[in-house]
Parts: sequence; structure tokens; C-alpha cells
Amino acid sequence: MVNTKRYMPAHLAVSFAVEAITQGYTALFLTADDLVAECRKANEKALSSDQ
Repeated sequence: MVNTKRYMPAHLAVSFAVEAITQGYTALFLTADDLVAECRKANEKALSSDQ
């Protein structure tokens, strides 16, 4: 038996992305680790530009 709860978030993400694209937005899929890394880079860049 397949655990459908494990796959549900991916299906939701794809559904939200398709709807966003349909309405003219763009969509990007990132892992949580990639998102945190991007946020840290942006924070460091903002802090360095404040000086």
C-alpha cells in the first residue's frame, strides 16, 4: 500500500504552481534547504550594503 500523505504536498505544490502560471505568475520549486540558503545570502548581501 502506498502512503498517499507523503505525496500530497508535492501534488499541492504542483497545483498551486499551475494555477499561478495560468494567472500570469511564475513558479519556482525549491527544497527547504535551498530556500534557507537563498534567504541567508540575501540577508548577508543586505547587511553588507548597509555599511
